Amino acid sequence: MACPPALSFSPPARFPPAPDKSSGRNGQSHYIPVSRSRLTGFFMISDYLPVLLQIVIASGFAGATLVASALLGKRALSNPTKDSAYECGMLPIGEGQARFSVKFYLVAMLFVIFDIEVVFLYPWATVYREQIASGSTVFLYGMLGFVGILFVAYLYALKKGALHWRE
Repeated sequence: MACPPALSFSPPARFPPAPDKSSGRNGQSHYIPVSRSRLTGFFMISDYLPVLLQIVIASGFAGATLVASALLGKRALSNPTKDSAYECGMLPIGEGQARFSVKFYLVAMLFVIFDIEVVFLYPWATVYREQIASGSTVFLYGMLGFVGILFVAYLYALKKGALHWRE
């Protein structure tokens, strides 16, 4: 039984037609098998070919520049003066890096955490108008819960003294 023309479905031109069961000249049905595994593997490789080509070109370029640098670069004679660290004209005595207080790292981590969580508010704000138009309040209460958890985390950071610089 054939579908009406308005409801007929034709597969995309990229894929081969499905195995055909149709009637032949004398009303006999014939079956044309198609090897799906061969075609699936072929299409997977062709889909990833640009990515693989880009990886090969990037790796080849990186390797070629390293080899060219090693072959064409000047080789300097080493001595203790050239091998020593240069720190703005000062002699390299003592520790190489001054220690920072843990407070700096803590404030940086708090900033990153709250900054990333605030990013979640932007998609919510863009969809919020549509949700209000449909009369859904669950969306609002979900975001109030999210902001409430953020506020509790902020109060915890204040209580622990993470934002006090004088201590």
